[in-house]
Amino acid sequence: MDGLVTRALADALRRRVDAATYAAIVEAAGVDGAVCVPGATYPDGVTFDLVGAAARRLGVDEGAVLEMLGEHWVPFAIEEGYGRFLTTAGRTFRDVLLNLDRMHEKISLAYPHLRQPTFWCTDVGTTGLVLHYASTRPGLARLVVGIVRGLARMHHARIEIEHRRSRADGAPHDEFLVRLEG
Repeated sequence: MDGLVTRALADALRRRVDAATYAAIVEAAGVDGAVCVPGATYPDGVTFDLVGAAARRLGVDEGAVLEMLGEHWVPFAIEEGYGRFLTTAGRTFRDVLLNLDRMHEKISLAYPHLRQPTFWCTDVGTTGLVLHYASTRPGLARLVVGIVRGLARMHHARIEIEHRRSRADGAPHDEFLVRLEG
């Protein structure tokens, strides 16, 4: 996984817990600060170990930590200088969702070694759409939920998101119903 993802998770945790709690999470995960180099790839287990240690320490499930990371990802990516990818994906929340795959294609040009997920939308209407997500990495659907919420916040959109089909339950990919409110 890209070091930027682990760095975003570390940043999200540092902003939510005190220094001692953060240090305990990092120690429990066995994660060194060196794994946070953007653009470098690391075994997925590094990030998942940090997610698991944070979940145990915070008394939540790993999905809640992934959602927290996803919501934090959008402003973090902008702060780290990757906002151009988000801003070129569309001017509205709906447009960004429709262009997520194109955005990842642009990211692949800059970082060809990354394993990018695939997104596409169906049943697109004025009040919502169905977002499809496929990845070679299992277990990241809740991260997508958080990212969608973060994108909605960025665009001042009020949404509801429902995870309708899950790869974890045998579906070929994950599917989310995203309803636009108001």
